[in-house]
Amino acid sequence: MVSRENRAIAGSFVLLVTAIAVLTAIDSYTGISMGQHPLPAFLLLVGFAVVVPQLYLAATDDGESDDVSPQARVRFATVAIAAFALLFASDVLLTGFEASPLEDTEALQNLLILAIGAVSLLVLLGYELVAGSRSSGSGETR
Repeated sequence: MVSRENRAIAGSFVLLVTAIAVLTAIDSYTGISMGQHPLPAFLLLVGFAVVVPQLYLAATDDGESDDVSPQARVRFATVAIAAFALLFASDVLLTGFEASPLEDTEALQNLLILAIGAVSLLVLLGYELVAGSRSSGSGETR
């Protein structure tokens, strides 16, 4: 029998392939290319392929499987967002902005991708700090 985790990942892959097919059809009919718009491509790839299945599995954890905790799934999703953000916007990091991000839409989208990655790491750091202080505070009962 196929596990719930494998079904969720396979379902997200099917959604990703379907979304890419739709975007390719839009590109061929309208001329709007995903190569010129990295932000939707980033959101599509990271959202459907990585974040959605991990958050779904974290939200629907029934406690029967001890393999991966919901917290670990959320941590993985946030770190994956940041890693993919660095990959998608690596050309901007290596070469810098050729024009002002407010004048060039592709540069602005790359800047937004980097901001999404940074915010995901900051949210994870904040969560870990709060969880750490709660666990250390609740452990001191005298």
